Amino acid sequence: MIQSPWRGGIFPVGLLTLLLPLSAKAQEEFPGSENRVWIAGRVFWDRTSDNWDEGSSWVDGNTAEFNEGTGVVLITESVSASGLTFNTTSTIADGSITLSGTSPSISVASGETATIDS
Repeated sequence: MIQSPWRGGIFPVGLLTLLLPLSAKAQEEFPGSENRVWIAGRVFWDRTSDNWDEGSSWVDGNTAEFNEGTGVVLITESVSASGLTFNTTSTIADGSITLSGTSPSISVASGETATIDS
C-alpha cells in the first residue's frame, strides 16, 4: 500500500496511472541516451531521414547499431555517435562521423568486418 495524505493513506490509482506515461515520455527527450538500430536497405545517414528503428531520425550522441542487411551506409552530413555496433559486415563512407560522449566505443561482432571511410 502506498501511503499518502489522500483518503486515509491510499494513493489514488488513477493519478498514479496518469503519472507513469509522463515520466516515460520525459526520458525519451534526452538526446544521446538511446541505441538506434539501422533499418536494412536504407543508404543515407543524416539527421532528418527516418532510417532508424521505430521510424525515427538520428539524434547526435546515440549509439548506432548495424544488423543483417545493412551493407553500405553513406553519411550525407556530419553526425556524432557515442558508439557504433556492427553485428554484420558493413561499410560507413563519405561525410563525417565523430565519436562523442565520455566513453565512445566501436564494437564488431566475431567473424564480421566493419569499414569506416569518412
